[in-house]
Amino acid sequence: MFGDGEHIIYVNGEYRDDSDIGKLMHDFSCWDPDEMNYELMRETTRYYKENPKGVEAMCRAFEEVREQGREQAQLADIKKLMKNLKMSAQQAMEVLEIPSTDREKLLVDLS
Repeated sequence: MFGDGEHIIYVNGEYRDDSDIGKLMHDFSCWDPDEMNYELMRETTRYYKENPKGVEAMCRAFEEVREQGREQAQLADIKKLMKNLKMSAQQAMEVLEIPSTDREKLLVDLS
């Protein structure tokens, strides 16, 4: 139990057969919407790959994920410097050359 109210379902993504789950696993790993089994997956994939609004939304989503990853890495680096070298958060951010425009948010996330 993770205590976060979420349910995690593990599925073998390599599984393939003519069952519903086998077809779904095929669709999840399929690059070409025309080769997908399920209409909803086919049309949704086509929207995010071919429609200018869908492409823009997908690019924006990937940018957000990339930014979150960058922030998580910065936070981890700051915490290591604070713990191992007994630096303050401000000192750690200075050493890491984190732009001053990003520091306030990182300070909030550290607390």
